Amino acid sequence: MEHLINLNFAPGGLPATVHVSQYDDTIRQLRFQLWFGRSKVEVPSGASVRVDIKKPDGHIVLVTGTVDSSDRSIVTVPTTKQMTAAPGGARGTLVVSSTGDKRISSAIFILQVHRDPVEDGDASDSDLSMLQDAIDQTAANATAAQAAATAAQQAASSFTTDTTLSVSGKAADAAETGRQFGLIKADLGSFKETGGADKYISNVRVYGSPASIGISNIRNNYGSSGSEQTGFAIFTTTSDTVWGSAIKNVTNAAVSGHFKETLSDGRTYEFDYDLSGLASGTRDTARDAAHIIKSTCFYNVSTPEEVDEVRTGLSEVTDTIQDMQSDFVELGGASPYFSNIKVHGPVGYTIITNLRNNFVASGGSVQSGFVIYSSDETGTDSATQLKAINSSLSGHFYQKLSDGRTYEFDYDLSGIPAGTRITDKGLAYLISEKCFDSMADNNLHLGIGAFDAFGVIGDSYASGEVYVPNGSGGYSTRDYYAVSWGQIIARKIGATCINFSKGGLTTRSWLTDPMGLALLQSSDALSLYLCALGANDISKLGVNYLGTSADIHVDNPSLNADTFYGNYGKIISAILTKSPNAKIILFTVAYTYNSVEAQFNTAIRSIASIFGIKAILVSADLYYAADSVYNTARVQNHPTAALYAGMAEANIRLIDRCVYDNLDYFADYVPITQ
Repeated sequence: MEHLINLNFAPGGLPATVHVSQYDDTIRQLRFQLWFGRSKVEVPSGASVRVDIKKPDGHIVLVTGTVDSSDRSIVTVPTTKQMTAAPGGARGTLVVSSTGDKRISSAIFILQVHRDPVEDGDASDSDLSMLQDAIDQTAANATAAQAAATAAQQAASSFTTDTTLSVSGKAADAAETGRQFGLIKADLGSFKETGGADKYISNVRVYGSPASIGISNIRNNYGSSGSEQTGFAIFTTTSDTVWGSAIKNVTNAAVSGHFKETLSDGRTYEFDYDLSGLASGTRDTARDAAHIIKSTCFYNVSTPEEVDEVRTGLSEVTDTIQDMQSDFVELGGASPYFSNIKVHGPVGYTIITNLRNNFVASGGSVQSGFVIYSSDETGTDSATQLKAINSSLSGHFYQKLSDGRTYEFDYDLSGIPAGTRITDKGLAYLISEKCFDSMADNNLHLGIGAFDAFGVIGDSYASGEVYVPNGSGGYSTRDYYAVSWGQIIARKIGATCINFSKGGLTTRSWLTDPMGLALLQSSDALSLYLCALGANDISKLGVNYLGTSADIHVDNPSLNADTFYGNYGKIISAILTKSPNAKIILFTVAYTYNSVEAQFNTAIRSIASIFGIKAILVSADLYYAADSVYNTARVQNHPTAALYAGMAEANIRLIDRCVYDNLDYFADYVPITQ
């Protein structure tokens, strides 16, 4: 049984999550597909691989992996009893180790271990048994490996193992890449030209083990035994004055040119020469005028191609540094309208056009929004339409589109005069390749899997209320908690969900209903509470119930006013009284899609700010858009069971993004139930 995990060696991005069961051992295999950025990367020959796991209880496990013999970009690691002994989210990385103490670690992945209901397996402990084995094996192979390695191969290996760093812009990554850039550049710079004949010979490179070679007998149209020759001789030598045998006589050559040839000593010589400085008919025989090719002119490799690997490494590291400096740069004429663009998935080009502000369409509808098209790199050719957005004037877009990429950006169309539309492609927004990261959407999971138990506070939308036709033209309805989005999420991640919710509740009635405050106070404390109230406050109590932030008294909630602000403040205070270290996320409302709802959503975000907790703008996920199936397929203004499942998927994406964007807030999260 295998799990295939895409694992990137470019740090940053959102970790991949692997779901396993507690006490899994050997049968379940983790099969890693290795990437660097958007390219597959192979494990170098002779390198070893292992997975380092830090479990939720702090114990560490190291497990040796194997490289696929037919595809070295695939690594397989078995699960072990100790790897899966502790339930919860373990943090892991795949480590590739090569000779000379070289190593590189992948980006972090999450090993989500789901609790065994019986829990009769081995107690969790550290397992470092393979570490000594690896050390012993490294020592045994060190001499042979070092002898086989060459300077340029090591430099190229240094690039492929040590300098494949993140382009995420983190200072530490940039500094390390800069250091490696300096090392490789220094390697190239060490091949200097020396010797007294610099005026004749330049750009000297010799491929092979270092030795001293002399170039002498330099001649320009020199007559010897009746023949006229232009050229030079290459000799072995041990000093400036002791000459050995000639290994090449270059005769009847052009006055200037480029020499490249493998000679009898097994080395390849390459240099430029220009003998026009010698008067025609003369030869320069003085040894102090000869060119002594010293060891600094040598590449310690057998072929020029291996030096090209070093140069390629230098070029690629240079590109990496440039990518760090220009990552997610926004290009295009419409930049006043779009910002913070990130596209997760294969690199390509896209344009955003047809920008409109309160524009009256041909059907008479008033629309504000834009259209996303696939494009070429110039933005002049709009091909397939990916998404037409009819939306508010400003907001946050986050959705996976039909091209398989996940698009995310902020937009503000208020700079377009009301009633107008921008259609000129020259004013469209070109999303260039610099806006892309290569992490696919299935690698963007970060937050929700860490929570082993959570509560959902809300109304019918949080309780799975479904309207079922009764055969008489009407409907029967009740709360089907099993299909509520909270319970669906819990089943997906192996967690426990408690519904503090019921159809029809408002922030006012929640405080007195048995399914609200009373159930909260009588239940065990939880470490995460998801609050999704407001729809009934809008429809039943209206804007006059809203109130202001002054209605909240954080230090004495009994003084809170009987308003939306005041009662929501009481609910949050009750949660913090029950579970002082709990993480709390408020969800905005997607129900009526009108201006009153917008005012309540502003209040929800304001309340979160007052308490220092987090709020999710649900419209950031286009599942909640006004023209989506979530809205158009509701029955009696309520989701069906299938739509609740869609809400679960959307809320997982939103919670993951919330955690990713607020890592400091969630940094001290630990499960209360352990």
